[in-house]
Amino acid sequence: MWLLALGVVAAVTAGAMLILHQYAEMVATIGGFFVALAALSLTAFELFGRTDAPPSPADLADDFALRLREQWLDEAEARGLRGPEVLALSWTTTEQNNSDTLPARGTRRPRVIRMRLNGRPEGRFEDATTQLAEGYARVPNRRLVVVGEPGSGKTVLALLLTVGLLNERADGGPVPVLLPVSSWDPAKEDLEPWLIRTTAEPYYNGRQDILRRLLREGLLVPVLDGLDEMPDSARRMAMDRLSRIRAERPVVVTCRAAEYEELIRDGAPTLKDATVVRVLPVAPDDVITYLRDVNWPAGTDWSEVFTHLRAAPESPLSVALSTPLMVSSARLVYQRGGGNPTDLMDPRLNSRYAVENHLMKAMVAAAYAPDASLPEADRPPERWTAEQADRWLAFLARYLHERDERDLAWWHLSGRYLTRWTGPVTGLVLGAVLALAVVLWETLTMKGDDRASPSDTFLVAVIIGVCFALVCSIAWFASTEAPPGRLTWSVRASAGRLTQGFRTGTGVAALLVTPVLGIVLTGIMIDGESSRGLEGLETFAEAGGIAVAAVMTVGLAFAVHKWLDAPPLNAAEVSPALLLAQDRRSSIVSAGVAGALVAVIGAPAMALGLFAGGLVVRVMTNWAGWPAHADIGMLFHEAWSDSGESEDSWRVVGLAVLLPAVFFALLLLMSRAWPRFQMVRVRLAIRGELPWRLMAFLADARRREILRQAGGVYQFRHIRLQQTLAGAQADSGGQRRESSDVRRRIVLGVAVGALAAGFAGSAWRYRDTSRSQFTDRHKRTVKAVRFLPGGGEVAFLLDGGVVGVWSGAEGDRKWTALRKAASRTTASPHSPS
Repeated sequence: MWLLALGVVAAVTAGAMLILHQYAEMVATIGGFFVALAALSLTAFELFGRTDAPPSPADLADDFALRLREQWLDEAEARGLRGPEVLALSWTTTEQNNSDTLPARGTRRPRVIRMRLNGRPEGRFEDATTQLAEGYARVPNRRLVVVGEPGSGKTVLALLLTVGLLNERADGGPVPVLLPVSSWDPAKEDLEPWLIRTTAEPYYNGRQDILRRLLREGLLVPVLDGLDEMPDSARRMAMDRLSRIRAERPVVVTCRAAEYEELIRDGAPTLKDATVVRVLPVAPDDVITYLRDVNWPAGTDWSEVFTHLRAAPESPLSVALSTPLMVSSARLVYQRGGGNPTDLMDPRLNSRYAVENHLMKAMVAAAYAPDASLPEADRPPERWTAEQADRWLAFLARYLHERDERDLAWWHLSGRYLTRWTGPVTGLVLGAVLALAVVLWETLTMKGDDRASPSDTFLVAVIIGVCFALVCSIAWFASTEAPPGRLTWSVRASAGRLTQGFRTGTGVAALLVTPVLGIVLTGIMIDGESSRGLEGLETFAEAGGIAVAAVMTVGLAFAVHKWLDAPPLNAAEVSPALLLAQDRRSSIVSAGVAGALVAVIGAPAMALGLFAGGLVVRVMTNWAGWPAHADIGMLFHEAWSDSGESEDSWRVVGLAVLLPAVFFALLLLMSRAWPRFQMVRVRLAIRGELPWRLMAFLADARRREILRQAGGVYQFRHIRLQQTLAGAQADSGGQRRESSDVRRRIVLGVAVGALAAGFAGSAWRYRDTSRSQFTDRHKRTVKAVRFLPGGGEVAFLLDGGVVGVWSGAEGDRKWTALRKAASRTTASPHSPS
């Protein structure tokens, strides 16, 4: 195909040389340039379009497993699961194992095939994870449901199981993927597409083909945590989706026991051939053993509480401390904040809920209290007070609860807390800055120049500022809640990315340029004088050429921008802070490179647009107007001069190079996640709802065991803590926007077709049928005409008093300027000789 393109260019060049033989040298130069460009494009396509042999699924799985293992080992360390003071968990299988269909309310329970999977991890962290992995290996079909009370350790068990499977997997074996299922909306998305999309965004920068390939090969084991945290209707639909997956596909699901049993009683479909494991309450002896080994501050005595736990195992306090969540919460509250644990035996705490609520409310104050185990002189200064942390964490908890969410993703904050006016206001502010820069640049570069006009400069600056504000607003609304990107330097499969970026850029630019072009052409038509005759037709064509050049320039800039956002082949390290740093680097570099490209090719593209517009008019009108004959070189030189490249170099550098680059780079930045996060962070900090250093605060809250990290997002350590801080839970709903892509394309197509038809009709009207024509290079108005006898020569009086003689005879079309007429000379241009 590329050889064919080279042949076509060479053939066109040879034909043009034969037809325009008097300009054969110029035609050969231009044709040679395009031949060289086509050959260079062929070489670049072969380089950038080359795709290396894809790695095998086993290699991809090994790479993904290595990254996940590093992530979850780090999270286990952050949650204190790798230390010597780990609370032991116990579990047992239930009678619902391996039941394809479970009884609805009022029906008889079917016969059940039981399998014992009782267990209790003993010893070090590595031993516990290995034991879990070995137990899971004995489960038929590797399909497991883990149920238990709130805070019983289901999530911890899922994490330990994930780490154990990653440690014990053989090369090329399946990879366990632990995901919080609360973000899944089964009404909109099936399990497999959600699994692929949710995993691809943080680990592969949105590239889904690798995960789709792993899933197709059976190399992914979904570990879905928190089925109970979904709304009731979504939970039932999720079980229906899960029941439809193939029986040979392994899966692990965690859910509260009450919610799971409610699903069963209501007749919801169950996970086919799944073993159900119940996490058991923590025994009082295990609680005492765990708490006794903690290094408590002076004055913190648990002996009375231990006696109570042994003597009254059914008391509210004993029942509350039967879950790992409450035991670890009690450790955090009294280890950091000190105090007397006998407060938990207060008669006013007469229910399990009262005890749990007391601990939850004290967690933030204790986490941000000075470390009571250290001498006061050795305590490091605290960056944030407990009151500040409580206020900010309560705000985040309400934010999540209002939207029925668990995942705190920093890139979603801008779409939730920046008003709809943020984009237009930002565009106006930046547009005003650009307008001021234009005025200052014009003032400096045109100082002392008689052509300088302050009013014209101010008008141009205002137009530029308003245009930026409008385009910035459109770009803002078109890219709401953009996910974080990653700067990736990769030659592999560049052709596809460049093509996709070019298509996107030209499409966006066409939507923006078309209405602007319509407004400009309408203004030209309203001004009757400038829209009449051949001059008006040429103005229309040149405006269209500039519009096409602008669209192509934006398309090329988008292509480069997309090329710098290459999907990685290997899984990336994931954390909220790392995603923010990657998006910041990607935003700045890609916007800067795209802006630089606009600076380099912008002005030449505009000159080519002017040239193409003028050339189209002359070809359609049989070369009517100046120059009088087919002189492509002179026409291009005129277009290059009109574009401003021939004089006022510093002024041109500012307006034709720097201004478009900054304009485009700012537009790209406004569409990225990092600049929007900075804006919402500043807004919320000014209002006192979040700290100025939000990411540092969230990382510190994780260190203090208030938050936990799940991939690229934060979560509260438990839904109960989130509910306690939020105070109330509100349902939120959203409305889908109906897609109108087809309608926009139809309207755009009709508009372009109408413009093209009108232009073609006007061009035919002004088609030149004369034998020869007079044109003035400077396009001065003809004031008077005198025909000499015999019709051989014509005298013209031009604007400015210039008089000359023109010979229109075939082969002797010469214009000779004779003299400058007196100012009193007047004559009718239509009077006879």
